Amino acid sequence: MFYNARKIAVDILKAVYYEEAYSNLTINRFFNQYDVEEKDRSFITRIVYGTIQNTYYIDHVINTYSKVKTKKMKPLILITLRMSIYQILFMEKVPDSAACNEAVKLIKKTPYGRLAGFVNGVCRSVARGDKEVKLPDFQKQPLEYLSIKYSFPIWLLEIWYSELEDYRALEELLDKMNQPKGVTLRCNTLKTTPDQLKSLFDEKGVEYDRGQYTKEAFHIKKGSSVTNLPGFEEGLFTVQDESSMLVAYAMAPDKGDVILDLCSAPGGKATHIAQWTDDQCMIISKDLHAHKIELIVENCERLGITSVKAEVGDATVLDETLIEKADKVLVDAPCSGLGIINNKPEIKLNKDLDDIQSLIKIQRKILSVAARYVKKGGVLIYSTCTINKKENSDNIKWFTENYPYECMSLKKHLPESLDCDTIDNGYVQLLPQEHGTDGFFIAKMIRKD
Repeated sequence: MFYNARKIAVDILKAVYYEEAYSNLTINRFFNQYDVEEKDRSFITRIVYGTIQNTYYIDHVINTYSKVKTKKMKPLILITLRMSIYQILFMEKVPDSAACNEAVKLIKKTPYGRLAGFVNGVCRSVARGDKEVKLPDFQKQPLEYLSIKYSFPIWLLEIWYSELEDYRALEELLDKMNQPKGVTLRCNTLKTTPDQLKSLFDEKGVEYDRGQYTKEAFHIKKGSSVTNLPGFEEGLFTVQDESSMLVAYAMAPDKGDVILDLCSAPGGKATHIAQWTDDQCMIISKDLHAHKIELIVENCERLGITSVKAEVGDATVLDETLIEKADKVLVDAPCSGLGIINNKPEIKLNKDLDDIQSLIKIQRKILSVAARYVKKGGVLIYSTCTINKKENSDNIKWFTENYPYECMSLKKHLPESLDCDTIDNGYVQLLPQEHGTDGFFIAKMIRKD
């Protein structure tokens, strides 16, 4: 099928910016729709993620060069300018002339063809560097400076600064968050061993780094999609970030345990827990949406797991048949996702403080329900993929003050190489710039007798 790579990028960006679509899902949808070739997939993906990651800075550049400011521009004009200026400023292998010319061609094929000259003028002025792009003074306005330079909203910087209490540490976090992470795989030890998987990857020329904290982790450097990697069809591995793998380590499930995973899809943690127990436990995996339950089932079938029972269920609603039936319960709570912005950059554009306040209410409701399922002496694990004290440690403090639970040390469960000064307090906050993982939170609590 004939397609224009830059036109596809514009359509994806339009869905993300104006329809609050998820970048990864939208990219996959367009790639499948147009049967996009591998070389073009890389090009489009880089443009889409890079443009979203650097939106605030690119808009600042546009506003420096254009008399018409971004807030007054038509969506298609603004998207095309953003995408083209990203290529000019950040993609050295793309000639400036190509970025400018292709922008003009795209606009001429829209109802706004009369504005092709305007788009051409802005792009070529940026390419020539006619004006100095000034940022706020870091000493006088540190958050405003960081907001524009790294393209993060002020409200989010205020949250992270209140936790880090250091502008340079905050800058390190922002810089790391703007670097897309590669894919991490978890070796399926029910079918192979990490050493055997290593040998297979070496034989097939797969480039990877081994995990920092877990023997099962393989960080893929580059290459084709996961489904094309050797061993995928055979179920020798699954996709899971190393921070997420630490949930099973923290839980330390035993064979024969009854385990509830209340927000399970797509099942990465559930299948790891099953793997941990040699598939000899009973895991009830619940999720709110039926189509997500199908993902859990598909993953279990490919990985050869039989101990997971997937079913539709609302984690905020008590299932009276499960009261005090579980040895261990996992609440991988719906959260703001602030720890995975490097892979889902639209989060920093689409979230706000009101969203977070709503999520906290849901998180506490789920914890309240989950508390009823744990047997006396049983364990409750709470995890999120965010960096936000209000969603993480504040929730744990609230929970242990209102329910018969107490935090238990994670020191004997988590790898010694994991440096975090709250391990003995029963929780860890993983940070990308410190731990090389997603921003991730894990807490372990035991129900008192």
